[in-house]
Amino acid sequence: MRNNSKAVSKPNNFWHATGRLIGYTKRWMPGIVLAIVMAILAVYLQIVTPKILGKATTEIYTGVMAGTAQLKVGLGITHLPINFTKILHNY
Repeated sequence: MRNNSKAVSKPNNFWHATGRLIGYTKRWMPGIVLAIVMAILAVYLQIVTPKILGKATTEIYTGVMAGTAQLKVGLGITHLPINFTKILHNY
């Protein structure tokens, strides 16, 4: 089978075509900008969230281990000594 298409040529004016493309999408520009901002925010949260959860998990583990130690000694406790204030305010 023969290919009857013409030879592919390089674009002559890239920036002119880019300007026209931006002109065509001007109507949707607020949505495009919002999508880019939300994508940047999502990446930031994906980086920060594991660090925050790791610190909170460490604080909870410390409280559970302190409560377990108090139970082994024979002290009666009504709740585990987890410092929830530190978790809520420092992270």
